[in-house]
Amino acid sequence: MPLMVVRVGQQYTVKQIHGRSEIRTFLEKLGLVPGGTIEVVSRNASGLILNIRGSRVALGRDMACKVMV
Repeated sequence: MPLMVVRVGQQYTVKQIHGRSEIRTFLEKLGLVPGGTIEVVSRNASGLILNIRGSRVALGRDMACKVMV
């Protein structure tokens, strides 16, 4: 399921990242790698705040829809 539709406060494992290679590379640099664990801290109209390996990362709606968990 896309990252944009998951519940806040739960941990998920990244299964797949869709999109062009530039988008996948960008997301991997943020720590969103297949097999990695992430937690959705909060959600608002513009996107998500994620906890990735102890760091908070903001991710827009378009990018969040490319991440499958």
